[in-house]
Amino acid sequence: MTKLSAAFDAKIRERAERIQPAHSDGGDGPRARDVRALVLVVDDEPEITRSVAELLERDYQVLVANSADEALALLEENDVSVILADQRMPNGSGAELLARSIDVAPEVTRILFTGYSDISAVIEAVNKGQIYYYLAKPWMPEELQAVLSRGLERHRLVSENRELLESLTRANEELEARVRERTEQLETISRKDALTGLANRGWLDETLSLEVERSRRYGSRLSLIMGDLDHFKLVNDSYGHLVGDMVLKVAAEVLQAGVRMTDLVARYGGEEFLIVLPNTGLREACVLADRLREQLQNAPVTFRAEPVTGSFGVVEWRSGELASDTVGRADKAMYAAKEQGRNRVSCDPSVDQEMEERYGAGEPG
Repeated sequence: MTKLSAAFDAKIRERAERIQPAHSDGGDGPRARDVRALVLVVDDEPEITRSVAELLERDYQVLVANSADEALALLEENDVSVILADQRMPNGSGAELLARSIDVAPEVTRILFTGYSDISAVIEAVNKGQIYYYLAKPWMPEELQAVLSRGLERHRLVSENRELLESLTRANEELEARVRERTEQLETISRKDALTGLANRGWLDETLSLEVERSRRYGSRLSLIMGDLDHFKLVNDSYGHLVGDMVLKVAAEVLQAGVRMTDLVARYGGEEFLIVLPNTGLREACVLADRLREQLQNAPVTFRAEPVTGSFGVVEWRSGELASDTVGRADKAMYAAKEQGRNRVSCDPSVDQEMEERYGAGEPG
């Protein structure tokens, strides 16, 4: 072993002792973390990397590499702040190594050692942003220390800017998520009836217009059910509006539970409800309306012995008809059900006779 190698090995052992100080409790407790910046020195001549390491090791943690591949491997495995590389190395120049290091460690500060004969390649590397600074050989230790200090400050600022940007990005994403959530909540609130939770008139009108347009364009069938609670004014007058509100909520739950996810149940006004049934013909809509009527009649009622009942009118949209005209016909059909004795379904004439046979003549029970 040469005297130079022996001296270098001694320095390495001394440096290792400083980087890993003795246990604070004299036992096997955790070691104090070395917070000094990590510098990577790259040169194909071991004597040069050793001399630079000896110069820097008092103030920095130092890694050494004697090839580009070794340097890139160390960059991948360690949080390096500054890389010092010699320009002239076998199998590629120092500038090429520093250019490759951008993909591995984009925030690292890159410094190049070079002779004046390589100055054109260095200028090109500087212009491309591949290196932060270059030192012409022979360099002075004080010059290296000064450049390294500025390079570390540059690395600190770049890292802090990245962390700040990431923090701002996260905060912005969280804010956007809260805004989206709040917007969805407001849209839901603006579309729902406050008492029953059903669609309100605004949402009903929007949906009905879209469904009419879809039926007009594609020839699909569309039916409406208009429902009104029987003798609801007597409920409010006899038992109070709190009981009346409870009855409306129960009716809304019955109607909503009895339809498909593609159907829309809306509170039309007061004790009236309108159900939009896309892709549904008149006969199927009448069957559904009668089933809803039965479910409403069988809903549990605690404030009186008599059940809550409703009268329903059913129509199918006609080609060329406005949505308001279809709603008007459904309203007339519902009033016809009331005139016929309430607690029943009134459909267009094509199926009215079937409904009449189902209920029979006279007042319903």
